[in-house]
Amino acid sequence: MTRPAIGCTRISTHGQRDGYGQADQAAEITRYAEANGYDLLEVVPEVESGARELAGRDAVQRYYQLADATPGLTFIFPRVDRIGRRAELILGIVRELHARRANVVILGFPMDLRTREGLLMLTTLAGMAEFDYGGIRDRMEAGRRAKAQAGRWPHGTPPWGYQLARDARGVATLPDIIDDRAAAVRRAFELALEHGEAEIVRTMRAEGWPAPTSSGWVRKTVANVVTNPLYAGRRVYQGVTIEYPAIIEPDLMARVQAARERRRIHGGPKGAQPLLWSGHARCTCGAAIGRDQAQTTTQGERVRYPVYRCWRRNKARLTGQVEGQHAREIKAEWADQRWWDALTALLVNADALREIARPTHAAPPLPPERVEALEAAIARAYEPLTAGAAGYTLAIAERLAQPYADELARLRADHAAQAGNPEPDADALAAQFQDWLAEPRTWDERRELLRTLNVQVQIGPDGVAGFQVELP
Repeated sequence: MTRPAIGCTRISTHGQRDGYGQADQAAEITRYAEANGYDLLEVVPEVESGARELAGRDAVQRYYQLADATPGLTFIFPRVDRIGRRAELILGIVRELHARRANVVILGFPMDLRTREGLLMLTTLAGMAEFDYGGIRDRMEAGRRAKAQAGRWPHGTPPWGYQLARDARGVATLPDIIDDRAAAVRRAFELALEHGEAEIVRTMRAEGWPAPTSSGWVRKTVANVVTNPLYAGRRVYQGVTIEYPAIIEPDLMARVQAARERRRIHGGPKGAQPLLWSGHARCTCGAAIGRDQAQTTTQGERVRYPVYRCWRRNKARLTGQVEGQHAREIKAEWADQRWWDALTALLVNADALREIARPTHAAPPLPPERVEALEAAIARAYEPLTAGAAGYTLAIAERLAQPYADELARLRADHAAQAGNPEPDADALAAQFQDWLAEPRTWDERRELLRTLNVQVQIGPDGVAGFQVELP
């Protein structure tokens, strides 16, 4: 009488070339099943890292489903390291299959895995599989860092909008820009200066831009694109900086991230058409002022109308805080015009313009000696790994490099925060604003001016408390 069995094969990637692919594994399992009286019902192939957590391994979940459906089923693995690459995962899979009344066979394993002796040997071999995986990982990381040092893309697929260029030997070098996709990325970043993800999705779809996935432009896609720093043409890998053509200039990248942070506090009902000052008004308490709805009763009917509201005000009421520190609810139609009139009166006055302009100054240069010393220290931490020094692992290199990498990141962040433009000519700008405002401006033109100047109006309990603008 034959016993039902399932063959289990695994490779890490489709491109794996280690001389022991899935066809070889399946052939070994088939020969064993035929020689030992097993009825091989199917072979479950897996293409996944053996170090990945079990919840992310679909094949393992399939093992459990089959074990539940057929009590007494035997699972045949060609080697211990085909079960997994981490000891706790290997032991966990075997124990879970046993708990589901299944049997586990590993080719070449001489003991019953249900015995104490069998479990001891499995634990030893699982530890060896993890040790071997650590060596593979260290060698791979050393190779990737060597590629980065040679000025090539070290690992992984570049962001959507790029494709890896290859040299005459077919070896990947650096990302090249794909023009039509890059144009879509730039459009998404431009929209992200002023709009949230929902509005960007609607616009990108309406304008027919190509999308990174078959699902088209969705909110998750937008978020992934406009938060990806690799579009700025710079990648740091293990302390090595790789530069390539930028799709997004660093200044635009920084402005978009700042705009997203400003919108992080609730800006109004999702999907609502923005009001003129949406994204440009804040309460003196520090919270965003966004769109909401209020209602009134006219001739027995309820009428809803848009308002601006501080989003901390309701919370303040519930917690018993004094409401007076927050902006009052303001009817949008009234506020849009009054705030616009107040702003334009300041824009045409050179002295007032100087008062409301955010301070701008040239950023001090990064200290070149310190930057060079930090980059050299990071590189030295990885050199033994690249050279293949015995016992020198990636974890050791990362631990040694981390303090220098953190300091370098702080230096660059401080420099970026201080970056600015030369002092603008307020008199000339006021004259330009006077000419521009001589004609009536549409809602879209007004919104564009607010966006261009990154206008922020501060609203307190008694109305407008002040403006801030960024002059070009």
